[in-house]
Amino acid sequence: MEKKQIRNLIILASLVALLIAAFFIGRHLNKVNDENEQASDEAKEISFVTVSVNDVDKVSYLVSGDQISLTRKDDCWYAGSVSLNAATVSSMVDDFNSATASQVITGNDINLDTFGLSAPSNVITLTDKEGKTQVFNIGIQNKITDQFYMYLDNDKTKVYMIGPLIPNSFEKGTDELTESSDTAN
Repeated sequence: MEKKQIRNLIILASLVALLIAAFFIGRHLNKVNDENEQASDEAKEISFVTVSVNDVDKVSYLVSGDQISLTRKDDCWYAGSVSLNAATVSSMVDDFNSATASQVITGNDINLDTFGLSAPSNVITLTDKEGKTQVFNIGIQNKITDQFYMYLDNDKTKVYMIGPLIPNSFEKGTDELTESSDTAN
C-alpha cells in the first residue's frame, strides 16, 4: 500500500509541476502576443496630409487668437513684408511630412464639444503652389494619451487623434519667427 501512495504522490507532484509550467508558458505567450498587438497598433498610423508639403507656399494659423499668415517667395518666408527665419518656418511646415494619426473616430453624430472642436484652439491652413489647401482644425489635448483631436477641412464626421508635434509647432508668433529673434539666441 505504501508503494501505491508514493506512486500516486509522484504522479500528483508531476501533474502540479506540469500545470505550473503550463501557466508560465501561457503567461509568456500572452505577454508576447500583447507586445505584438501593441507593435501592430503602432504600425497602423494613419496618414491624413493631402497637400504636397514640399510645395507649400502659404501657411496661416492662430496664436492667442491672432491670425498669422506666412508666405514663401524664392525659398524665403515672410509675414507681410517682414522676413522670417526660413529654416524655422520650413521646419514647422516639414512637420507635416511625418504627421500621422493613431486613431480616427468616425460617425455622423460626433459631439465636437467633447473634443474641443466646436471652437478649435487652432486652425492651420496649408496652401501649395497650385492653390490646393488643406485645413487642420485642432481641438483639445487628451490628458491621458497626450494626443490632440483634429478634423480636416469641413469633414466633421472624422476626428483624428494626432501627436503634439504639429499643435506645438504652430504656437509661435511672428516675433519668434523673425531672422533677428533666431540669431539673438
